[in-house]
Amino acid sequence: MFETHISICDQRGKYPKVTVLLDVCGYSYYKNIPLYLQIFNRGNLDESLKAPSCELMYAAFLITRRSFPAYSFFPYGKATIVFKSTTKPDLSKVLTKVKGIFSGKRTIPILYNPYKPGKSNFEEAREKINRILSKLEYINLFHCKRIPFHKQVELWSQSFLFSDHKPSPIAVKRYFNVFQRSSRYIRIAIHYFVTASRLIQNDFIENGGLNLQLTVEALIRDFMEFHSIRNKRTASQRFQDSVLLPYAHMEALVDLYDSRNLFLAHIDEDMYTEEQNIGDPDRYCYEHYESVSWLITRYIKYKQRTEHRHSADH
Repeated sequence: MFETHISICDQRGKYPKVTVLLDVCGYSYYKNIPLYLQIFNRGNLDESLKAPSCELMYAAFLITRRSFPAYSFFPYGKATIVFKSTTKPDLSKVLTKVKGIFSGKRTIPILYNPYKPGKSNFEEAREKINRILSKLEYINLFHCKRIPFHKQVELWSQSFLFSDHKPSPIAVKRYFNVFQRSSRYIRIAIHYFVTASRLIQNDFIENGGLNLQLTVEALIRDFMEFHSIRNKRTASQRFQDSVLLPYAHMEALVDLYDSRNLFLAHIDEDMYTEEQNIGDPDRYCYEHYESVSWLITRYIKYKQRTEHRHSADH
């Protein structure tokens, strides 16, 4: 059994106005409402152990604009449309069905919160929830106010912020395919990178800087495994010598590491004085985001070239 979830994105984010549909996930928008689509194969238990496709797709969007995070993808929204099927669906057809529901041309069951304040209707409410969840199609509005659906759509259409940057769908698909073929540690790095972009966009700059540093550490850990290096200091130096970055981005990453050791991983004892470090995001966040984005893609290319040479030698 396949389940396709179309989630209305979280209103705290900043989203692109473009449609990108991939094999098992996608992103689109309709009536100024950003939508995230994902197909779940409920018969494949191993699928849950993999890195979420959404993170890889978010990273692919972010890499198309390196200088500063153009988007802020929040992972959870309050509303989801669910379609069930015995065969894997075509996301373009799924999107057409969703547009029909939003426009009022199609109606499907809606799950609102059936629990009544101050009343013990647990069994009745549970029965209603199970009845709707058993349907082949339904809209889960459990955490939304109980208002007519067309009114809800109107509210959503006025609630989201969109970026001025419009990425190339071809570039997003290309980066996604590269990330999907990458190792587990690279996917871990991508997780921290996406988290950093979200934090930076929302002015959590210290946490953003820490997540950028964790991105670098995950890539170094991958480098250690790739070359069977046990010593992290040795690996870090070889990593700097092996992965070539444009401009002065490697120097910026060294600066990021120093900042992490000096004050990001500890309290800033000079905070609220003229010597404070934490209030200068250019030292550990804003100017380093681009450097980390280059590091991710250049390191992946480095691994591909190295593997190709080893294959040729044998």
